[in-house]
Amino acid sequence: MKSKTLILTLLVVAMLAVPAVAIENGNDIPEIATLYLSPESATNIVGETHVLTAKLTWNQINGDVLANFDGNDGIPGQTVIFKVTDGPNAGLTGSNVTDANGIATWDYSSSLTGEDTIQAFVTLQLASETREMTVNCIPEFKFESNPVTKIWKEPAIPEFPTMALPIAAVLGLAFVFKRRK
Repeated sequence: MKSKTLILTLLVVAMLAVPAVAIENGNDIPEIATLYLSPESATNIVGETHVLTAKLTWNQINGDVLANFDGNDGIPGQTVIFKVTDGPNAGLTGSNVTDANGIATWDYSSSLTGEDTIQAFVTLQLASETREMTVNCIPEFKFESNPVTKIWKEPAIPEFPTMALPIAAVLGLAFVFKRRK
């Protein structure tokens, strides 16, 4: 219980001591956590699978990390929403829950060429007993990740010499075997 009290105290101190940032619901809150999406850019062939990784971590506030009770700075058990915000697959979404290290992954593929922009979003849900004690002074914590890009390309068409040699070999073998008969 002492650890939970420490985290609650740090959250309240953070609200008073750290410059606030605006979030979607219009409330100002300190930046107590970061949601980072990777890879920042990647290129795949249409039809291949692309894997995105989101990491949700506590930030340092006044030199202290708001760590989980086990000392890990990842925030587990939070639902991360992944969304293609722009590009040929705009509107495509997926979700996953952060693991013990604060990591959630999502994979998708495309049948269309072009460049997608993807972001991850999370509404931080505090533990129920912490939330009940602080419901009057701490709003919901909403975070969005850095935007990342994904380029989808058509498969490369082999150049003539790359195609010609195997075809010539097959035709040559067919000719040799036909002459032997």
